[in-house]
Amino acid sequence: MYNSFVVRSLIRLWNILSLGYEYSLLKRLIGPIKEGLILLGRNSIFIRFFTSDRSVIEESIFYRLFCKLVDFINKTIKGIRSFVDRKNSTSLICNIYNGIFKDINTLAKAFFIFLLAFGLSIILNNIFRGYYFGRSYLVSIALIIISLLGLVNRVDIRDILAGSYVFKFIESIFSIDEEVDRWW
Repeated sequence: MYNSFVVRSLIRLWNILSLGYEYSLLKRLIGPIKEGLILLGRNSIFIRFFTSDRSVIEESIFYRLFCKLVDFINKTIKGIRSFVDRKNSTSLICNIYNGIFKDINTLAKAFFIFLLAFGLSIILNNIFRGYYFGRSYLVSIALIIISLLGLVNRVDIRDILAGSYVFKFIESIFSIDEEVDRWW
């Protein structure tokens, strides 16, 4: 029915719980209490205030001030964004970030360079502090080996992710089967 295992499991659980509640002792106990509260609160000003059709929140001055504040913040952010977009081509930082995040391969290369620098900095830090043996050396050597393998091999990361069972499993959790009626 649904491609997602989580959604399918939650729907089954909800159906079981709703069927169990329909004929439960809890529903028989709550029914008269609910009717009694409705009878007691029928002429209550407090309940009428919160259940009226008139929108109290939208007519209040605080709501109007909040809307004006949100509109001001929105216009300010749009103005900053248009200014940044105009100055984008001359900005050194924007050009660096656009170069790093251009596609997934350059992002992976930047990540592997970071791992290499991180591993080397751990080793140098330990040498300067006087630690010559330890687990941190094993971790840093593993990081350096992983980063060098990633930098030397020109492998497309998308191919690795597409063939990964873990990636397929996580993707199937969030995928929705479009061939059936949606339950929401």
